[in-house]
Amino acid sequence: MGTLWTVESSAKSRYNGVTVGLKRVLDPRLQFDVNYTLSFDKSDDDNERDPFTLRYAKVDSLGREYNWSDRDQRHRVNAWVLSKVAGFYFNNRVSYYSAQPASETCVR
Repeated sequence: MGTLWTVESSAKSRYNGVTVGLKRVLDPRLQFDVNYTLSFDKSDDDNERDPFTLRYAKVDSLGREYNWSDRDQRHRVNAWVLSKVAGFYFNNRVSYYSAQPASETCVR
C-alpha cells in the first residue's frame, strides 16, 4: 500500500550448453535414446520474471545483478527405451537433472 512498482524489461541472459546423445531407432525390437546436457545459464533479469517479489544479493543496491539464473540447471540426462519381448512392448522414460538455484529463504 502506498508503494508504486514499475516493471521494465531491459534484461540480458546468456545460456551456454552442449548436448551429446546416443540413439537407436531402426530395430523394431529395441529402440532407445539417451542424451546428456551440460549447461551454464546467467542472467540479470530474475527479479523481472517475478514481479511480486524483489530479490537482491545487495539489498541496498537495486541495480542489475548479472549472475547465475534461477533457471540454471548444470546437468540434465534424458533417456527412453522401447523393447519388444515375446510379442509385448515395454517402454520406460527417465529424466535426471541437477537442482536449480534456491534463494536463502527457500532453504531455511
